[in-house]
Amino acid sequence: MIDEVEKKLGKKFKIRHCANTGAVARYPETWLDMVRPGLLLYGYGDFAQELGLKPVMSDNSKHNQDLPCRNSNKLWRNIQD
Repeated sequence: MIDEVEKKLGKKFKIRHCANTGAVARYPETWLDMVRPGLLLYGYGDFAQELGLKPVMSDNSKHNQDLPCRNSNKLWRNIQD
């Protein structure tokens, strides 16, 4: 695909990369010059499990999920205006 785009444009890309997290795990033909593995680097996601990767860190912070959100409707109205 990249070859077709280069041919159509009449230019060559200096660095070619098409592989996101899923492609890194499943489609080595898309790796080209670089890859974008995303959370796979940290051992997270379905693809990480398929490759036998384990998470390298965890989130132990306390989240404020129980705090009420004041004026959320007012904020939403301002965004829509």
